[in-house]
Amino acid sequence: MYYGMNDNPFPANEQYIAMKVEINKQFTLLSNIQLGLRIGTDVGKLYGNSAGCMLTIKKAGNLFNY
Repeated sequence: MYYGMNDNPFPANEQYIAMKVEINKQFTLLSNIQLGLRIGTDVGKLYGNSAGCMLTIKKAGNLFNY
Protein backbone atom coordinates (compact mmCIF):
# COMPACT_ATOMS: atom_id res chain seq x y z
CA MET A 1 0.00 0.00 0.00
CA TYR A 2 1.23 3.49 -0.81
CA TYR A 3 0.99 6.13 1.92
CA GLY A 4 2.12 9.21 -0.01
CA MET A 5 5.35 11.12 0.58
CA ASN A 6 6.99 11.97 3.91
CA ASP A 7 6.19 15.69 3.66
CA ASN A 8 2.78 15.14 1.98
CA PRO A 9 1.06 11.94 3.21
CA PHE A 10 -2.31 10.83 1.93
CA PRO A 11 -5.35 11.64 4.10
CA ALA A 12 -6.08 8.98 6.72
CA ASN A 13 -8.61 6.23 5.94
CA GLU A 14 -8.60 6.81 2.17
CA GLN A 15 -8.93 3.46 0.42
CA TYR A 16 -7.02 3.12 -2.86
CA ILE A 17 -6.25 0.02 -4.93
CA ALA A 18 -4.25 -0.14 -8.17
CA MET A 19 -3.96 -3.34 -10.22
CA LYS A 20 -2.40 -4.40 -13.52
CA VAL A 21 -2.73 -7.70 -15.38
CA GLU A 22 -0.57 -8.56 -18.37
CA ILE A 23 -0.92 -11.50 -20.77
CA ASN A 24 1.53 -12.28 -23.61
CA LYS A 25 1.39 -15.03 -26.24
CA GLN A 26 4.21 -15.91 -28.66
CA PHE A 27 3.23 -17.27 -32.09
CA THR A 28 6.35 -18.94 -33.54
CA LEU A 29 4.50 -20.22 -36.62
CA LEU A 30 3.55 -16.63 -37.55
CA SER A 31 7.11 -15.27 -37.95
CA ASN A 32 7.67 -14.94 -34.17
CA ILE A 33 4.88 -12.45 -33.61
CA GLN A 34 3.96 -11.79 -29.98
CA LEU A 35 0.56 -10.44 -28.94
CA GLY A 36 0.04 -8.82 -25.57
CA LEU A 37 -2.84 -7.43 -23.57
CA ARG A 38 -2.48 -5.20 -20.49
CA ILE A 39 -5.40 -4.14 -18.32
CA GLY A 40 -5.03 -1.72 -15.43
CA THR A 41 -7.45 -0.22 -12.95
CA ASP A 42 -7.43 2.27 -10.08
CA VAL A 43 -10.26 2.02 -7.57
CA GLY A 44 -10.87 4.24 -4.58
CA LYS A 45 -11.79 7.68 -3.29
CA LEU A 46 -8.30 9.15 -3.50
CA TYR A 47 -8.22 9.80 -7.27
CA GLY A 48 -11.53 8.30 -8.41
CA ASN A 49 -12.11 5.13 -10.38
CA SER A 50 -10.41 4.60 -13.73
CA ALA A 51 -9.44 1.75 -16.04
CA GLY A 52 -7.46 1.29 -19.21
CA CYS A 53 -6.10 -1.31 -21.56
CA MET A 54 -3.32 -1.67 -24.12
CA LEU A 55 -2.95 -4.16 -26.96
CA THR A 56 0.58 -4.76 -28.26
CA ILE A 57 1.96 -6.55 -31.32
CA LYS A 58 5.68 -7.36 -31.40
CA LYS A 59 7.86 -9.03 -34.02
CA ALA A 60 10.98 -10.81 -32.81
CA GLY A 61 14.07 -11.21 -34.96
CA ASN A 62 14.75 -9.55 -38.31
CA LEU A 63 11.83 -7.29 -39.23
CA PHE A 64 12.33 -7.74 -42.99
CA ASN A 65 12.98 -11.51 -42.95
CA TYR A 66 9.68 -13.40 -43.21
